[in-house]
Amino acid sequence: MKSLSATCLFVLALAGCSPNNGGGGDGRVTAVVNGVEITRREVDFLCRRPALRDSDGVAERQRVLSLLVRKELLAQHALALKLENSPDFIVAMYEARRNVLAGMAERHIAAQSEKVLPESVEKIVAANPRFFSQRKLLVYDQVVIPSVDEPLLTSLNNDAESGASLEQLLNRINAKKIPFRRTMQALTTDQIDPGIFSVLSTSRLKKPRIVRIETKFSMILVLRATVPMPLDGDAAIQAAADMLNEQQRKMEVSKTLTKALDSAKITFFGEFASDKGGKKLPVTSFDLPPLPLLQP
Repeated sequence: MKSLSATCLFVLALAGCSPNNGGGGDGRVTAVVNGVEITRREVDFLCRRPALRDSDGVAERQRVLSLLVRKELLAQHALALKLENSPDFIVAMYEARRNVLAGMAERHIAAQSEKVLPESVEKIVAANPRFFSQRKLLVYDQVVIPSVDEPLLTSLNNDAESGASLEQLLNRINAKKIPFRRTMQALTTDQIDPGIFSVLSTSRLKKPRIVRIETKFSMILVLRATVPMPLDGDAAIQAAADMLNEQQRKMEVSKTLTKALDSAKITFFGEFASDKGGKKLPVTSFDLPPLPLLQP
């Protein structure tokens, strides 16, 4: 119970809310809901930016305050129903505390990462034309089939080579009652998965391409349009610097987590306990997302 009380105090301090008799003339309080203060500090925190004087800033702050008032009314209703005695409430409090502290730690660690050098940024821009000078917007159909049927894929590919449209190919798939998901994508070349980009970059407009992703699933891609959207000059330098700085931050967080794992004592229980041979379960690794082509 002592731990729960500490957690409650933590959340109360974070929110900046406290019981009040209704006074708020010192500028610290933005609203009082049935005697409970909602402070300016809380609005600032959720907006994640200083108070703005322009109309858009004011509108955003009003929206945030409106949401806080709504949440406070619902919270008070939950207290009236004594829902704080629910086991779910206790677990949610601990999880909220863990998430907030983890997020703060991650931001603190990331802030310690070294800034990239200007020469590294220039090398990135020169070495990655797909991300910068040759950047384009690609509009394409993407059909995902959650299976790999080699005979069907070969047949669909032959039909596509003979001039069949995407609709005709989908009619064949429907006739076999095979599920699929069709979406229209509009992404710049730096946002597209490298494998998909390699197919689209050699595709003719409106001609379906059949691809297989190992033994996991299949896709049909149809390029509809390409629009040049190059990044050059200061815009390219800024974009490359942002990419490299983000990579540096992720590497710093990963390095800290790896060090913490190496020195931590972790014991698993129940379904997560050691296997029958007495070996501990492997600890989840913290892999960085791949950044192909981004090498200084």
